[in-house]
Amino acid sequence: TTALDYFQQAKTLDESLKSQWGLGYDHRNIGISLLALGQLEEAEGHFLKAEQISADINNVINWVKALLELGNVNKALLRPDQALGYYERAHELSQRYGIKEVEWRAAAGKATLLREEGKLPDSLTWFTKGFEVVEGMRAALKIDELRNSFQTNKLDLYRDIITLLITMNRTDDAFNFLERSRSRSFIDLLGNQKLSFKNEGDQETWTKINRLASTVDSLKSELGSYEEPPADLQERYRNTKALYEEAILEVKQENPALSSFVSVDPLNLKGVQALLSSRVGLLTYFLTKDQLYLWLITKERTIFKTVSAKEEDLTRLVTRYRQLVQHLEPVGDELEKLYASLIQPVAADIKNLEYLGIIPDGPLHFLSFAALKHGPAYLVDEIPLFYAPSASVFQFTFAKRQAVKNDKVLAIGNPDLGNFNYDLPLAELEAQSIKWNYPNMDILTGKKATKEWVVKNISRYGIIHLAAHGEFDEANPLLSSLWLASENPENRRLTVKEIFGLELNADLVTLSACQTGLGKLEAGELIGLNRAFVYAGTHALVSALWRVDDLSTSVLMKHFYRNYVTANKAKSLRQAQLIVKKDFPHPSYWAGFSLIGDYQ
Repeated sequence: TTALDYFQQAKTLDESLKSQWGLGYDHRNIGISLLALGQLEEAEGHFLKAEQISADINNVINWVKALLELGNVNKALLRPDQALGYYERAHELSQRYGIKEVEWRAAAGKATLLREEGKLPDSLTWFTKGFEVVEGMRAALKIDELRNSFQTNKLDLYRDIITLLITMNRTDDAFNFLERSRSRSFIDLLGNQKLSFKNEGDQETWTKINRLASTVDSLKSELGSYEEPPADLQERYRNTKALYEEAILEVKQENPALSSFVSVDPLNLKGVQALLSSRVGLLTYFLTKDQLYLWLITKERTIFKTVSAKEEDLTRLVTRYRQLVQHLEPVGDELEKLYASLIQPVAADIKNLEYLGIIPDGPLHFLSFAALKHGPAYLVDEIPLFYAPSASVFQFTFAKRQAVKNDKVLAIGNPDLGNFNYDLPLAELEAQSIKWNYPNMDILTGKKATKEWVVKNISRYGIIHLAAHGEFDEANPLLSSLWLASENPENRRLTVKEIFGLELNADLVTLSACQTGLGKLEAGELIGLNRAFVYAGTHALVSALWRVDDLSTSVLMKHFYRNYVTANKAKSLRQAQLIVKKDFPHPSYWAGFSLIGDYQ
C-alpha cells in the first residue's frame, strides 16, 4: 500500500463524513503524491479542489499551501505566467496571515521563475524577500516541524541567492551571503534542544528571546485573522515586538558569543579583511552541482575563481580518499586530482602567503588539505594550515588572543572505562610526555580522569589535552561525546550538549582521540565536538579526522607541544607533521590532525 492509497482512503472516509475540512487536506495530499509521481495534470486538479474547498471554509493554512502547490505544478507544466500568479497569491495571503513557511517558499518560487526569464535583478529582490522571512523565523523555529523540508529548502534558498549573485558578477556580495548561510543549520539544530549554557544568565536570555519570538509569531498570526484587528491586539503585538528587538539588541552588546545563536551578524568581506594580518590568506569554498567557486581573501585583495568541478565527483574523490587512507593504501592519484581542483587555481598566489586558512563546504569538511599533493610535494610542505567553519568565527577566536599565555596544562590520558578493550596505553604516555615542556601541569590518567572532575575544574587551564576515546553520533550529533572515567558507568560520556555548558578559558584544546574532528553535515555544515568547544570558549582546537595510529599520534603530539613553547599553533602542528612524515610517509599517520580556529 502506498501513501497515495492511504490518502485516497482518507478522502473516501471524509466524503462519507461530509468533512469539508478533511477533504481540503485530502486533495492537497493526493496532489502532492501525484506531483511526485510526475502525474502533473491530475495533481493540478486535486490542488484546485483543495484550494476551492479551503477558501470556502476559510481554512487559511491549507488554502495558502494549496496555492503554493498550484504554483509548483504550473511551473512543472511549463506555464510560467499561471505559476507566477499562484505564487503571488500564496505570498500575499501567507504574508497577511503570518504563515511564514509558505511566505518564503512562494517568494522563492517567484524568484526562480524570474531568474529563468532572465530578469535577474527582480529575481534577486524576491529571493531576498524569502531570505528575510527565513531569518526572521529562525529563533522561533520548531525543529520537529518541517525538519527535513525546512533545512533542505532553506539551504537551497541561500545557495540560489549566492549563485545568482555570482551570475550577476557580484562576487563580493555572494561571499557576504555565503557567510550568512554558514551557521544556519547549526542554529536550527539547537532550536529544540534544551542546552546548558555557560552560565545562568545565558540560559535565561536564551529562554527569554525564544519565548518573546514565539509570542510575536502567535500575535502576528492572530492579527492576520482579522480584516480590522482590535486596537488592544495591535498594541500587544507592537509592545511584544519592541521587547523582542530590545532583547536582541541587549544580547548583541553584552554577549557577542551568545548573539551568534539568536541573530545573524556575520562579517562581510571588508570585515574579514580587516581581521587578517599581512601574508595570511583565507580560502573559502562554495560547491554547487556543476561548479566549484572559491575566494582567496587577504588583507589587501580578494581573488575569485570558478572551477569546473561537479559536486558528485568531488564527493566521490573525498570518500575514496578517506577509505584508502584508513587502510594505508596508495592515495596519490586521488590527492593529485583534489589538488588540481581545490588548490591549483590559486597556487601561484598562495606562494606569497605565510599562513593559509581553509573554510570548507559540504564534503570538503572531511578532507585533510595538508595531504593534497602535486608531484612529490604535499601542501603541508609549503605552508602552515588552519581551518574554520566560517570566516566570522575569527571575530571571536582572534579577539581572545592574550599577550601572555596561560601555560597551565591539563593532560588527560587513557581514562579508565571499566573495560581493558578500551585501554589506550600510549595515550597515557602521550599525556606524560608533555610535562617535559610544561612543568605547570596536572595529569589525570586511569580512574583519576573522571568526567566529574573535568567538568568542575576545566576552566582553570590554558592548554587542555584530551587523549581519550571519542564517539561521533550520526543520528544526533549533539550526543557525540568524549569518554571519561566515572564511578557511575552511565555518566562516562561528555557530550556535545554538555560541552556547550562548560566555561573554557583555554588558548588551545587538543582532542587526541578517534575521529574527534568528525561531524554530521547538516545543510552543508559540520556539526560536532569542534563547534561545541569553540562556543565553550577555546581559541583553537586540534582534532582528528580519522582513526590515527597510536604510535605516530604520540610522536606527533610530543613534537607539537615541544614546538608550541616557542612557535605558534599552525607552525607547531606543521613542523610536527613534517617530522612524523619522514618516518611514516603515508598520510594516514600525519595528515589526520587539523587546527581549527586561531592559528597564532
